[in-house]
Amino acid sequence: MSRQRRRAVATVVVVFVVVALIKFLIERPSWRPPLYTLLWILVLTPPKGALLRFMGARHPNWSAFASNAASELPSLGFPYAVLGFPWPSLGISLAASVVVEGLVFVAMATGRVKACFFMALYVNIFSHLVVLGGWLWTDNRLAAAAVILASFLLFILPIFVPVVPAASDA
Repeated sequence: MSRQRRRAVATVVVVFVVVALIKFLIERPSWRPPLYTLLWILVLTPPKGALLRFMGARHPNWSAFASNAASELPSLGFPYAVLGFPWPSLGISLAASVVVEGLVFVAMATGRVKACFFMALYVNIFSHLVVLGGWLWTDNRLAAAAVILASFLLFILPIFVPVVPAASDA
């Protein structure tokens, strides 16, 4: 993908994030949602960066940080939890995160376009399983343990699968 197209994709993502932040500031400014968002960004960036590295991505840590911030910050302006927790909000969050993070990966030339969206899907399934396991822990510890085990297995799977290093689309 050309540099000009990557810049256009980055512009779309930045505009989306800015609109969400403005919507948050207009509707309900509070200190708690940004604090939780920052916490999620800090907690989920290292494992996502490790997953991207295992999958052969270029600059995995910066890609993980940028994509995680770009997918978490819009949730301030468009809170998914109002849809019902856990299933509707996790489903919408997963779909939105895959699209936004895939676009960020494309803009950062993390890999080929198809590979960028596959990586976004993979790391978001992992992170949403972790969130689901944490949510289930209070009600059903056996189910939570099974979900957390599944997320761990998903996390270590790329270690054992040979990956060709990602190359950008020319």
